[in-house]
Amino acid sequence: MIGRDWETKNFTFNDVHVEAARKLARLCKEANVERFIHVSSLNIDDKVEPILLKEGSQFLKTKREGEQAVREEFPEATIVRPSTIWGQEDRFLNVYCEIYGLMRHQFRNIPIWEKGERTEKQPIAVYDVAGGITAIIKDPSTAGKTYQFVGPKRYKLSDLLDWFHKICIVNPIEYGYKRTHLKYSPLFQLKVYVNEFITFAYPFGYLQWEYLERESISDHVSKELPTLEDLGITLTTMESRMHWELKPYRKDYGYMQSVHEFDAVPDPPIIPIH
Repeated sequence: MIGRDWETKNFTFNDVHVEAARKLARLCKEANVERFIHVSSLNIDDKVEPILLKEGSQFLKTKREGEQAVREEFPEATIVRPSTIWGQEDRFLNVYCEIYGLMRHQFRNIPIWEKGERTEKQPIAVYDVAGGITAIIKDPSTAGKTYQFVGPKRYKLSDLLDWFHKICIVNPIEYGYKRTHLKYSPLFQLKVYVNEFITFAYPFGYLQWEYLERESISDHVSKELPTLEDLGITLTTMESRMHWELKPYRKDYGYMQSVHEFDAVPDPPIIPIH
């Protein structure tokens, strides 16, 4: 599961995702390790078009090269390609729902490519990822295969962000929350450039163009590869857990509301999966 969300002056994406993965696979093969499970990433195929960065995401590019390196050293390795993972203290909810945070928000707005309306995501629960890896370990027939770990439902990123904020803030519109187009948010763009310039060694990982590039990409799920359901995992829906997961992020979370004091927050629209 070695990997980095951003580069530092000490380690590049290639160092971590390709060379380190290759070395681990080679050492395990030399030590006669029976099973090797490599956690890669969804959206690493060549069909993914660049959106914000001319050369596309280097994170995804090196993840693809890392898979090839592992296969060369340990052909029987099982590769896992998870989509965005959500759960306690994750790198998804934690980014968007810190309503007082300074990183992903611009004041009380969230600047995002096309306001998030052209990006589709299939987030997966961390519990299901753990269950899937456990199932792979127990099943020898999974050796040499590649699995996609994706959630049971598909959403527009815009609908997810609105839903999160409705749960966290009773009246998000009155509070001032809204999604804005990244293209027309010059102050936020300046903040990203400044962050990358002055914190090269250890940048705020969610405030850089590499992260924004991956954020803008719609999840591409291949029909040719097996998923968690093929491992017998019953997938967790976001709707069944999100009110609990977002409780620490709620505005005035110490306030104990009365039953039916506020209207129930409706579930977000889902996109049919064909």
